[in-house]
Order: sequence, then C-alpha cells, then structure tokens
Amino acid sequence: MAFAVLFKGAKLCLENCLLVKEGEAVSIIYNIDRRYDAESFAAVARNAGADPLLIDITPLVQKTLVSKLLPALPKNLLSSLKDSDIVVNCTPLEFAWYFAHCKDRKKITDAGARIGDIMEKMIQWSEKVTVEDLAKIHETTKKVDDALVPGKSIRITSQRGTDLSLVIWNKAYGKGKGGRPDFYCSPLRFTQRLKGMRADLPDYGESSNNVEVGTANGKIVIEWYLLGWGFMKNTVELTVKDGRVIDIKGAEEAEWLKKQIQGGSNRDMIAELGVGTSHTIDPELGPCAVLGTAHIAVGENFAMGGQIESDIHIDCFIRNPTIEVEGRKIMENGKLVL
Repeated sequence: MAFAVLFKGAKLCLENCLLVKEGEAVSIIYNIDRRYDAESFAAVARNAGADPLLIDITPLVQKTLVSKLLPALPKNLLSSLKDSDIVVNCTPLEFAWYFAHCKDRKKITDAGARIGDIMEKMIQWSEKVTVEDLAKIHETTKKVDDALVPGKSIRITSQRGTDLSLVIWNKAYGKGKGGRPDFYCSPLRFTQRLKGMRADLPDYGESSNNVEVGTANGKIVIEWYLLGWGFMKNTVELTVKDGRVIDIKGAEEAEWLKKQIQGGSNRDMIAELGVGTSHTIDPELGPCAVLGTAHIAVGENFAMGGQIESDIHIDCFIRNPTIEVEGRKIMENGKLVL
C-alpha cells in the first residue's frame, strides 16, 4: 500500500511536471533514508519507457550537511548527471537547496538536463497534492514574477522591523526575463521549455530574483526560519549597506550566522529576493515556498545566473511582508494584492 502511494506521487512529478518521455535517461540521486522514494521514481520511469539509473550519494549528502558549504560533485557523478535528460533528486531539503545553488548544478542544467528536487515526506504529499494545485501555483508564481520588474526599486517591510530596499538585476539570463534565474520555481515550468531547467516538486512555488550588486540597503529582521540553522526561537537583525551585511544582532542564531558569513569570499553579499507562491506546501518541507513569506539570501547567486560567486547560500526569512515595486504594493502583510 505504501509503495502504491509513493508511485502515485512519483507519477505526478515525472509525468505532469518533468514530462518524462520514452527513451529518456533518468538519473535518480538519493540518500539512504529516501531509498524507497527513489525506487518509486525508477518504477514510474520504467513504466514510461525511460531508462532509470539509481545513484546513492549518501556520503556527499552527509559531508555537505556537516560543512554547510555548497557541494562540489565528484567527476564521475557530474558526468553522469550532465548526460541525463532528467535528474531526480531525492535527498533532504537542506542538501537539495545547497545542490540547487552550487556551480555543478548549473553545469548540469547548462548541458540540457531538467532537474526535479523532490520534497521529503513523500508518503504524505502524494495523497494530497493535485494537478489543479500545480496549475494554481504556476499561475501565482507567474503573477509575482511579472510584478517584480528588474531594474525597478523594490522595498520590503514587515511588522517585526524589516525595511530593506534593493534592485533586481537587469541583465537577461538565457531566454528569460532580466534578473530572473534559470530555475524560478513553478511545478509546471517545464511546459515552457524541456531543456536546462530545474524546479522543486511537486507543490513548491517561488519567484526567485537576483539582486543587483551594491543596491541593497536597510535592515532585515529574520524570523521563523534560517537555512542551515532551521526554525528559530529568536529573531536576528541584519544591517545592510551597499549590498553587504555590516552588522548582525541577536542571540544564538545570530552568533551562528556570524560564523557562517566570516572567512569566505562574498559570503556577506545580498544575493537574492525570493517570494513564496504556494498555497498548499507544508512549511516544514519548503519554507521558501510558503505564500505570505519572503526571504533574502546572502552569498552565492552565480548558479542562478547572477553576478556573485561564493561558497555559501543562506536564505533568511521574513513572515507577512509588505512588498512594493516603485511605491506600488504587490503584497501587503503577506497577502497578494495583484
């Protein structure tokens, strides 16, 4: 019974989102805790006439989760994934985020593979998420994407004290809109182009935007969640000047973040503005995607098509933000007003 439920979820992701085709090479990377999830994807791929390959990357996952640094893939693994039509990633949420932002992931999508990072707790969401949910998330993501115009002044505020201004980078990436990464996260985005993209699946939605270097100024009050730390007991206050974090205040979470930012190139740079667009996602599975939240990332955005190279990428969360574009509100206290 359990495998039948997993098969249903894998079928939703592979057939409706990743659009698997007969004869395609499907590489499925996983850690040992998610072996059954991975095997369900292999079964769906075989049923579709594709050629699945299961790859256990548990040692790489463990190493990355300890270091908190963006991973470098072994040469043989990178070569295999670059030669794939589809890469399915069944690993923990934190590793999947680090993988998404590493340079080697960019090499894989540049080679033409389409990547699906698969949410944890698959046995739960497989019974819940529908194709109709995916369509609604896709529509919401597109609306927010269209509103966050590159080159325009963006202001993010919150009741907890965030007040940050920035500009989305205005350089086009590939065939996309200026400043837009090559993998803005909508579950049905592969219907737009079949090569060289990625998304978190199934019901993850996010408008992800590269920040123009040197344009971010103000204050960020991080609340609720901090990538690499987890869910927070205390808020952390960041002071930002000319695109860099110049001060961090708070309790144990702040001390941890200070240590992460120290000792590496460009770790203190404001890299990304993300806005959650999913009305269905479990916050524990994908906090970045929760509708009514925003996050500001420090560190790397090069793998997203941006300007900043670094060895970290840390998302800093804001709940119920108000977001303005050139003075026009697109979100007020976490509610979309488009």
